[in-house]
Amino acid sequence: MAESKVGIPKQVIKRDGSVVPYDETKITDAIFAAAKAVGGHDFRLARELALNVTLFLSRNYAGERIFIEDIQ
Repeated sequence: MAESKVGIPKQVIKRDGSVVPYDETKITDAIFAAAKAVGGHDFRLARELALNVTLFLSRNYAGERIFIEDIQ
């Protein structure tokens, strides 16, 4: 049986090369900002979508450093 990955990525590599801790709230804020730009107003939905992004990343990049572009 294949070993499955568990856990969120530990760190994010930003475009400028700096490394920061993974922070799901930044994903929520980015999704909500994009939604507001087109008339959206449901912060709870943005939070739910960010949770789904984190779930996807935990399955594919568990415990690794991940580039910001991979999150986007």
